[in-house]
Amino acid sequence: MLPERDNKVIVRSSVLSKRWRFLWKSVPISLHLNHFDEVNRELHYWRSFEKIRKCRASLYNKNMSYAKDADLWVHFAIKVAKVEDFSLIDFKGKFFYELPQFAYTSTSLRNLVLSGCKLKPSGSVNWSNLVLLSIRNQKLKEGVARKVLSGCPNLECLELNNVWGINHLEISSVKLRKLTIEYYRYGMLEILAPCFHHLQISGFCEGIRLQQIIASELWRLASLYIDSIRT
Repeated sequence: MLPERDNKVIVRSSVLSKRWRFLWKSVPISLHLNHFDEVNRELHYWRSFEKIRKCRASLYNKNMSYAKDADLWVHFAIKVAKVEDFSLIDFKGKFFYELPQFAYTSTSLRNLVLSGCKLKPSGSVNWSNLVLLSIRNQKLKEGVARKVLSGCPNLECLELNNVWGINHLEISSVKLRKLTIEYYRYGMLEILAPCFHHLQISGFCEGIRLQQIIASELWRLASLYIDSIRT
């Protein structure tokens, strides 16, 4: 069995050797998309691969015109390749990239990292098999957070890093095992999520409050890590 290879190596090897082309396309690969012109030319090639397990898309946006190209990448990863592990990192300039509506429905995603992106689902969210959700460096409204979390019935791990805009976080998923909050510096945050087993709060945090139902169940936690909290 061939191990996973760098995507550029696979392209070169496949072009150079027709005899190996079929075998290369059966290798599970991971993609890192970060240059629009180069990647857009190659997307039709990646469509022929049997399995793309992981995809990381890095956006270096300078103006609004990049959004259409970014939508193309997201569509390829979620709808065409049906990856299990997807990271979308927006190294934002003046604009926040808004996650397209079609991306809120996926049964293949298991791990999802969204950094510097705008979440604004117009309808319901269906990430039915998502296990890990990491939201970073972005504003998150309470209604959006509630809608997103309600669409993740199998979520086991939730990570919030430098997120602002919410004052009340309620998680009803009985499968949630780990909650991580880092760098919450924007007012009060009240947490209601009685089912998790691991709680980690770190970085510069202030105003985080655990609801009574959580406080009374802290002794049940398998692990508790608290560092640098200001109240």
